[in-house]
Amino acid sequence: MFEHMCPAGHITEHYVSYEMTVVPCTVCGTDAGRIISAPRVELDGTDPIYVSAYDRWAKRHEDKAKQERKQNQA
Repeated sequence: MFEHMCPAGHITEHYVSYEMTVVPCTVCGTDAGRIISAPRVELDGTDPIYVSAYDRWAKRHEDKAKQERKQNQA
């Protein structure tokens, strides 16, 4: 899958072979050239090396709440 942009600025994604660098724009029909874009990467959080930001926040929040409850009981 590659992203292409036409002279009018429309960005579209297409499943094309690596050799194909120009495709018709799906919005206006002009030639759209391939552009370099950042890859889409999503880490699901199941690997312990890549713990998601939410999981880290939840653990810190839980630890802080435990600490506060302990202090309130003393």
